[in-house]
Amino acid sequence: MEKTGPHEEEPTDPDFQGPASESPHKLTQNELNDLVRDLELPKVKAELLASRMKQWKYLDEGVKKPCIVIAKKILRNSSPWRAL
Repeated sequence: MEKTGPHEEEPTDPDFQGPASESPHKLTQNELNDLVRDLELPKVKAELLASRMKQWKYLDEGVKKPCIVIAKKILRNSSPWRAL
């Protein structure tokens, strides 16, 4: 059988640990909140993302809905230094 790509070859590094040897990282509440903030997701999309991630078991068991922080946007829009 002929190999067609590097992804089909066995790893040669003796320290290599493939995905089967470790459990996947699950997001904590703080990590989910940071991700939502970094992506600047609106509340509806943030909740959809969290719901899907929970469904796919990518969230820690204690994670609830993402905390949506809008204070930054409110402060940015009401700043007296904002260009008129």
